[in-house]
Amino acid sequence: MDLLLHHSYFPGIFAFFITYVLCKIAEGRYLLAYPNHRSAHTKPTSTFGGIAMFVGMLSGMGVLFLFHPDVFNQDVIKVLGCSSIIWL
Repeated sequence: MDLLLHHSYFPGIFAFFITYVLCKIAEGRYLLAYPNHRSAHTKPTSTFGGIAMFVGMLSGMGVLFLFHPDVFNQDVIKVLGCSSIIWL
């Protein structure tokens, strides 16, 4: 298989790993959303999943850039810039 395809798995794997780690940190420090009468969930839920997904995406793109800098063009840079602004 193409090496590019193998590197494209990294963002998902890293995002899954970092999500797990940040959720465990949130549980240990009591940084959870506790359900109340307006909540849809019934158990305390971590609020760090979105941060972990964003970090996973950026790290995956960084690894992809290291191995395949020719993949990055203006469109990819625009998408990364817009997603960074949205995240802020």
